Amino acid sequence: MVSASAEELALDIADVEALLAKAERPKVRTIITDYLHQLRAEQATLRSGGAAMPGSTGAIAAPVPAPKASTASPVPAAPASAAPAAAAPAPAPVPVRAPVLEVPMPAKLPTVKPEVGPSIEYTSVASFGWDQDSYGTDPNYIYVYVTSGVDGVGAIKDRVTCDFGKDSFDLKVNGLNGKNLRLLKRGLEKDIVAAESKCIVKKNQIKIKMLKKKGQYGYESWTELTAKRSKTDEDGKEKDPSSSLMDMMKDLYDNGDDSMRKTLGEAMMKSRQKQEMGGSGLDDLDSMGPNL
Repeated sequence: MVSASAEELALDIADVEALLAKAERPKVRTIITDYLHQLRAEQATLRSGGAAMPGSTGAIAAPVPAPKASTASPVPAAPASAAPAAAAPAPAPVPVRAPVLEVPMPAKLPTVKPEVGPSIEYTSVASFGWDQDSYGTDPNYIYVYVTSGVDGVGAIKDRVTCDFGKDSFDLKVNGLNGKNLRLLKRGLEKDIVAAESKCIVKKNQIKIKMLKKKGQYGYESWTELTAKRSKTDEDGKEKDPSSSLMDMMKDLYDNGDDSMRKTLGEAMMKSRQKQEMGGSGLDDLDSMGPNL
């Protein structure tokens, strides 16, 4: 470095100290501090030599006091004999987050149909009993009892179901002692009130309680649990009572002896003649009761 007079050197030191006080970045402050140390070392050399620089007045100018450093990051003045300060560590890199991609969701998710599992195989209930309330009881119920082959059913009552129709019930027991049981009865002798019917599960017994449908003259007594003949046709529609009666007469004719066939044949002929003339034709058949 080219030598300078003590006065100019003092001015340079003052400017560098002013720059150091304003500097904020660690790397910049390190560079300025190193340069400041060099200037102060040169100033100390001039003072120790005692000789005036050419062109000077022979007096060494008093050092200019350094400006106060910023309170935010003060840097103490290093002694002249001190070695240059080590470089400050570089700031840690700021982690950069990867951008998050937003995938737009469809307005309506597609409907996924559940897979249909294998059909359940059922074993028909081997035996059961039935009973009904006595005549005149209001309300009047029909009872079906299942007591055989259902030991321990009370422990799995949540797997016992019974669906009721107007003239049917369908009892299902799933997973009882390794079996699936079912008791299905269609075409009950008379109609029931499905909404007022229920299934009661006890420890070793199942009880089905069905409310009879009240008729015009009250609750009728049932002679059988299910009707001997279906009350509906192949399409599920209720049969005409006269049609059912004619079917019964036809069966009697086909299975009866000669005398029965003759009597039935005459009655059926008269019934058809009355139907053609606008009558019901049922009176002649009803009058045959004592002869059957």
